[in-house]
Amino acid sequence: MTGDLRQQGVQETGRLGLQAEAVLRYALLKQYRQLSYEELAFHLEDSASFRAFARLPSDPGPDAASRQERAHRLYGGHRPGPAEATKEAQHAGINLAKATGERYKGRKPSFSRGQFETVRNMLGQAAGVSMITHATGLSRQTIYRIKHDAAGSEAALISGGSEASTG
Repeated sequence: MTGDLRQQGVQETGRLGLQAEAVLRYALLKQYRQLSYEELAFHLEDSASFRAFARLPSDPGPDAASRQERAHRLYGGHRPGPAEATKEAQHAGINLAKATGERYKGRKPSFSRGQFETVRNMLGQAAGVSMITHATGLSRQTIYRIKHDAAGSEAALISGGSEASTG
């Protein structure tokens, strides 16, 4: 296979090229992860698993601060991720509500009517937030939200359609 990749009569000068297996491994990583060449280079420098798959030597390369600075430059200050997907979904919901003439209701509450009532009862009995968290399975932030804005939380339950869910 290597013979097929070489041109006859070309004088070899300069740096040695990559072996065919390495090129195929890089191409697999690039295609599978849908990376640009710059992102591929970054991940090959930064990720031990990428380096192992590509069979690169385990040279530690640049220190963590240099890698972080490069990541910052590469991704423009932040890495794309779930936050952008959530924001796009929210915009789609708002646009749909505008198109149909309805009011945008936001996301559904993370708690059910039963959990809401349990939180209210336990708060009325002066139970601590940690105890309520363990009893209901809700996050501390959700319990604080219900504690400080019970009416708003109940309104979210009604408009969010979580009335029928059990928790």
